[in-house]
This record gives sequence, C-alpha cells and structure tokens, in this order.
Amino acid sequence: MRAILAAALLSAAAPASGAEGERHWAVPDHAKVQLAGNVGFLSPGVGWAWLGERLETDLFLGWVPPGIGGESIWALTGKLTFAPWRLRPGAGWSLRPLTAALQLTYTFGEEYVLRLPDQYPRRYYSIPSALRGGLAVGASVGRPAWGLPELSLYGELVALDAMLFFWAKNPEALDADDVVSVALGVRAAF
Repeated sequence: MRAILAAALLSAAAPASGAEGERHWAVPDHAKVQLAGNVGFLSPGVGWAWLGERLETDLFLGWVPPGIGGESIWALTGKLTFAPWRLRPGAGWSLRPLTAALQLTYTFGEEYVLRLPDQYPRRYYSIPSALRGGLAVGASVGRPAWGLPELSLYGELVALDAMLFFWAKNPEALDADDVVSVALGVRAAF
C-alpha cells in the first residue's frame, strides 16, 4: 500500500503533455516538503493552486521515524489552504502574511481505527485514531530561486480536532503546547 501511494505521488509530478506551456489540471503546479505539523515528521507532497493562488490543495505522504514514533508510522494528508492576501514588497519577494488551512490525515496501520472496537463502552470517547482533522494558521515568504518561479518558506500553528475537543472539555488539564504544534515547510512552484 505504501509503495502504491508513493508511486502515485511521484507520477502526479510528471510533466504535462500537450502544447508547450499548457498544464493539464491534474498535473501539480507545486511541491512541498513539510516538517511536523501533525502530518508526519517529514512529509513530501504535491499540490495545486487555484483562484489566483489564493487557494491551494495539497496531498502529503507523511512519515514518522521509529526513533520518534516508536515504529515507522505512515500517513496520507489532504490539505486545503486559503491565503487571502499576497503582498509583493519588491525585488521579486512575495509575502503571504496570513494563511488558514483545513487538513484531514489518515494514518495507516492495524493499531489505528476508524471505529472503536465493541469492547469499549458507548460513553467512551469515540474519536477515531486513524482519521484526524486539523486547523492551521500561518504565513509564508518567497521569491524566485534556482530557476523556479517561486521558492517559499512557510510556518504554521496546527491544532488537531481531538486535542481541541479535549481542551474544550477540560482547559485546565492541557497547556497550549499540548494542543498546538508547529509546522515548517518549503514550497517550490514550477
């Protein structure tokens, strides 16, 4: 299964066919590598920009190494990012001072479930461990580099649905760093 997902991500980045300069809608227009942010410790991905690059959809294949997760953990994440403003302060620089994102992550493995086994009572928290939703806010800065139209660095604060739920139920028990994680990434437009 992991090999199929990796092959799908790599083949999605194949060059567009047809007339020069035309890109089929299914061919990604950017690639990202993200560190942390609840999508995996290291997560390469591909994506598509829409609406004048104010909206982006991304697909990440995340990995958590055994030294961090106790075993190799693999996840697939779909992410929708909205960047309402893009400032161009000069010298080719591009600044997105605010981004907001929704993400949905599926974690592979028998130990992760979409529905709790029947052995758990009904009143037990019925939050699936295999599927996590998340919210993120962030910003990015970029400019043309190495022959690319734009190479950007971005940062985000990410909160997962389960942690927000637990914090809402008992805010005294959780600190901000229990609920929010930091993501750092690189985006290369092509």
